[in-house]
Amino acid sequence: DLLHVHPGLLYLDGCYPIASYYSSDGLEVKIPEQSPLRVVLGSSLNIPCYFNIPEEQETSALLTPRIKWSKLSNGTEVVLLVATGGKIRLNTEYREAISLPNYPAIPTDATLEIKALRSNHTGIYRCEVMYGIEDRQDTIEVLCSGRWVSSHCSFRYCLLMYHDFVAAPWESSRCPR
Repeated sequence: DLLHVHPGLLYLDGCYPIASYYSSDGLEVKIPEQSPLRVVLGSSLNIPCYFNIPEEQETSALLTPRIKWSKLSNGTEVVLLVATGGKIRLNTEYREAISLPNYPAIPTDATLEIKALRSNHTGIYRCEVMYGIEDRQDTIEVLCSGRWVSSHCSFRYCLLMYHDFVAAPWESSRCPR
């Protein structure tokens, strides 16, 4: 039986909750993509993440949501960025590769953009939103595959890389990290 029901949560294959059948008036965070998300090296990727702000709190005008994106890989967590009050603080190692393209124009859209994907971008990405004392998150696994070829290589080298790529298109172990 692939579907298990537990009071308040719906489980798929007994692993992680996939949906709550209780309605919630609190903070909710959602990445509306299926995991794992398979992408090709060198391409760009948008990971959508949306959240709602609870309306019932009288002090909501005083609170500002805090968005945090992190990546989990090989047992370590790396904070990619933190955003609040329309300002974004980026991890210096990822400054050229990541952004929040819709924030702060759409304050409840925490979509993460990753440019020029590399094999080290493979991992589990977590979108976490804090609002007052509430804290919610959603995660998605990103798998980068294929072969990355620098745009600065010579034509002859690129031709050799192309033939090698056609021979083993999904072998990413020899890709630059």
